[in-house]
Amino acid sequence: MRLTLIQSPNAEPLTADEVRERLNIGSEVTDAALESFIASSRLGLDGVDGYLGRALITQTWRGTLDGFPSYYDHHHCGHAIVIPLPPLQSINSITYVDGSGATQTIEDGDYQIVPGPRPYIVPAYGKSWPPARFQRDAVEIEFVAGYGDNGSDVPEPIRCAIALQVSQFRSLSSRDQNVMIDNVVGVGSKTYTTGRDGGADALTAAAMALVSSYRVLV
Repeated sequence: MRLTLIQSPNAEPLTADEVRERLNIGSEVTDAALESFIASSRLGLDGVDGYLGRALITQTWRGTLDGFPSYYDHHHCGHAIVIPLPPLQSINSITYVDGSGATQTIEDGDYQIVPGPRPYIVPAYGKSWPPARFQRDAVEIEFVAGYGDNGSDVPEPIRCAIALQVSQFRSLSSRDQNVMIDNVVGVGSKTYTTGRDGGADALTAAAMALVSSYRVLV
């Protein structure tokens, strides 16, 4: 299924104030910077290109197929169409191009949504998918996915992982974060470097450990 984002999320899993509290960040970092870090961290996990392969905050997508399935799906009984980017909230519409080239809409009662970790749709009892014209993107499914409209709807481990990634972005964007100076009164000072990359790797590993169980595996 080829996917196109129709409506982006209207919120982020964390606000700038929530990140400040979690990471003990003061006024030295602006809200704009934190919001940019939060969005970048979320995009690394969210949506079709994200590590998790799922939707976090409510968003609308269009999926297109060259036709309806006409074979026995090895995961489910019936002619199933798996809806990507769980959790699925709703199906807005299913349309297709018929043999004459006209666009038709499938009525809600003609298909069934089967919820679960990998939600899918099948024809309703006694129904079947109609014949679609043999062409590219003959079938379009518009659907809404995500845990909810608010950041608090997102599972806490994912929110924690985003906070950890924000911490990493903040560290990498700070000047001389890998330079440490020890000052000893009456003796002098010593300057040395720390392993910034090692710290970043540790943060990334911690974030991935938090979200690994949420990853959708094909």
